[in-house]
Amino acid sequence: MRRLSRWNYPETQKKEYSEVYHGETVIDPYAWLEKGKDPEVLDWVRREHECTDAFFASFGDELEKEMDRLRQEKKKPSYRSFAMSGENFAALKRDDAGKESFVMLDENFTEQRTIMTAEDFDPAAHIYEMAFNPSDPHVGAFEVLYPGADRPSSVVCNWETKEILFRLDGIFSHAWNRDGSILYYSDACVDRRRQIARNRVCALDMRTGESTVLYEYTEPSVLIMLTLSDTGEELFAQVWVDYHDKELVRIETGSGGVHIYRHDGAADCHYIGTEGDCHYFLTDEEAPFGRIIAVEKTSDDMENGRVIIPESRQILKTAVVAGGKLAVVALEDVNAVLSIYDADGNFLSRPETPCRYGDFGAYSMGRIESVWREKGRVYLSYQSFTVPPSVVCLDMAGETLTAVYREGDEEISDIEVVQKFVTAPDGNRAAAYLVYQKGMKFAGDTRTLMYGYGGYNASELPSYQCYYYGDIADWVRRGNLYVLCTIRGGGEYGAKWHEAGYRMNKTKGYDDFIAITEMLIREGYTNPSRIALIGGSNGGLLVTALLTRRPDLYQAVIASVPHTDMLHFAKDDRGPMYVTEYGDPSDEEMYRYMKSYSPYHNVHEGVHYPAVYIQTGENDNNVPPYHGKKMAARLQECQGGDMPILLRVLPHGSHDTGTGEDHYRTMAERRIFLDWALGQEGK
Repeated sequence: MRRLSRWNYPETQKKEYSEVYHGETVIDPYAWLEKGKDPEVLDWVRREHECTDAFFASFGDELEKEMDRLRQEKKKPSYRSFAMSGENFAALKRDDAGKESFVMLDENFTEQRTIMTAEDFDPAAHIYEMAFNPSDPHVGAFEVLYPGADRPSSVVCNWETKEILFRLDGIFSHAWNRDGSILYYSDACVDRRRQIARNRVCALDMRTGESTVLYEYTEPSVLIMLTLSDTGEELFAQVWVDYHDKELVRIETGSGGVHIYRHDGAADCHYIGTEGDCHYFLTDEEAPFGRIIAVEKTSDDMENGRVIIPESRQILKTAVVAGGKLAVVALEDVNAVLSIYDADGNFLSRPETPCRYGDFGAYSMGRIESVWREKGRVYLSYQSFTVPPSVVCLDMAGETLTAVYREGDEEISDIEVVQKFVTAPDGNRAAAYLVYQKGMKFAGDTRTLMYGYGGYNASELPSYQCYYYGDIADWVRRGNLYVLCTIRGGGEYGAKWHEAGYRMNKTKGYDDFIAITEMLIREGYTNPSRIALIGGSNGGLLVTALLTRRPDLYQAVIASVPHTDMLHFAKDDRGPMYVTEYGDPSDEEMYRYMKSYSPYHNVHEGVHYPAVYIQTGENDNNVPPYHGKKMAARLQECQGGDMPILLRVLPHGSHDTGTGEDHYRTMAERRIFLDWALGQEGK
């Protein structure tokens, strides 16, 4: 039993349970919380919620007022994941309450009608992408994540009649052939005993309903992403060996012939389009910052490919061939820039962007979101700290960039953005964006919210919102400081930057983050009693690792859907995917390293920890909710100070902040929690 604090935590049983790793016994008294549907666990969650509810009830009607304020902040919906259909196109719409649907839009981004909602599939489902059948625009293939599933499903349905024609479970990608008679999809055969996944490319014949395996990658891998070539004659399968190393396979759609593009060592490579007799690829093989090459259609040898854009100091992130030209998104010191080249790689222009620091969010899974090829247009998303999420249209002929949709109408001119560089103890140079009101004077006591990610080769760039908090402008206009930290493990500085912060280098990213924190204190921006951390998923691992490594530096921590148990995660549904990023605890050296920073295993009795708010979801498909539950139980047991440890488990939540009223409550609780915690003196 744990001792109770003034926060009246429920008593949590400590049950005898242990596992042996490489001859070492690891005691895990809260392992029973992993049984999410067990009545005893559900009752414990109920009592945890009573404690959390009591905390927020102490503020009177402030929670309801904040929720009502969020409800009244009616914003334009966000649109992404476009699918073309003649003169119109569909887009994934997410409204201000987090609800998702696919809607038909015209060229002016005027909604024509709703095609499908997430609730059409399941009340707790999420939808991500869709693709119209080329021969029947009333039929679409939808990527749907059902509650409790470890991978999405591809659901083929007639969206007018709502008739489901086929459902394929456990997939990550799909693509139609040119005439719509075949749906290509990738799935995985998971060996639970060995904890590995072998990914396959299959073809579903729409006429017979039969599936055929076209290609299988027999070694462990994360997933396979599919792209049909511009001509429709080839299907490109990008095998994610891990979150950087990717092998490319070309499958002939007519004969089914398989051709593998060989490369030495870890490298990223993806198809970006076809021009003339050549396929174009973006690769970082022997070019860590990336280069673009052209390879003859019949060749499987990239070594003799023609270099179109050589490696430079820019980090090439993605590109597309359209209108006989190349649109290329690159990073320059954690800032996205867009350039246009001709098909031979000659620089043509750099369209003017709305502000100095921003992000062309065009490289989800390494692909630009949509191309209206017959009209020579490329659609991208754009945002910055001062520009709301927007959709911009790049006219390849005129080489002009035009905003066609913006989620907010406000022009923000009262916010200052400064980029600073910090040196970590091992000499690494890390970047940070500081966002605050213009003219603001600092006296070492500014309330500061810090965000970072540092994993999976993902690039965190200037954004209008912090996903786990809301509008950054709202935070800084109340006299606060927001800090976006660029740390090793991400993809902001190319492949080497990712490798420098994953697996056996994971804690180097934490060193970067701590160095940025210490810079803020040293240069008089703030102090430990005014600093809060926020992060989710791998970023939730980051902030919970930081609170155990340096509890003296931070006053408050918000961890959303966090990984916290770095020994047991490998046994989760997606464990075989994540060992490629974190390492495998079945390897003794990796085990000892991972245990050294695993947040759950590094909470110690009597330490004065910051105030902590952990949020997870019972239907989280990426990070099972036990990670947050066990971490909360352990922190409540060991907290040596007076700051609260709060847990919120969304009953219908997935790997998100909830939808509808759950979303409003979650965001309101976070704001009240931060305001309270950063107003307290000491820990």
